Amino acid sequence: MDRDLAALLLKVSRELASRELSESRRHACIALLDAVVILANATDAETLRESFHCARAAATATRFALHDESQ
Repeated sequence: MDRDLAALLLKVSRELASRELSESRRHACIALLDAVVILANATDAETLRESFHCARAAATATRFALHDESQ
């Protein structure tokens, strides 16, 4: 696994464990972790394509949640 990805997953997991997240950020973090699991288990081109779109949507939701919290 890529070191940067592993570091990001560890950070997201720790944030989830801390329970100090807003509801929107918590849901976004869970969606991001779910998308990574789907990507990791993709076995064919179609599944990989679908999981990539899920991961991209989860990353967008995470960015929106972080942006909302910063304001």
